[in-house]
Amino acid sequence: MTDSAKLKLRNMLERFVRGDDRSIRFANEIEQYLDDNFRGTRLHEELIEPLATYRPGGGEFLVNENELVQQFEYAITQLKRSRTAKGCLCGESEFFE
Repeated sequence: MTDSAKLKLRNMLERFVRGDDRSIRFANEIEQYLDDNFRGTRLHEELIEPLATYRPGGGEFLVNENELVQQFEYAITQLKRSRTAKGCLCGESEFFE
């Protein structure tokens, strides 16, 4: 995955976490972006199931907003850690392998 893909994903996740858009449609966009750009990575593995089972309000066997926010906050932390001191995205951590 490219540095710009990491940055775009981070922006999408932050948008959801802030509460700007927590719709199923937007969660589906994030899921598709993960499939297109991060397939085969630990990041993809950890987020794809919660995204696929996300429903606002949750329910039996479903992930609610708060649960997905927690997952996204962790992913955002990992995306931030992949930055150099200069602020450029670089290298691959195990989260992206």
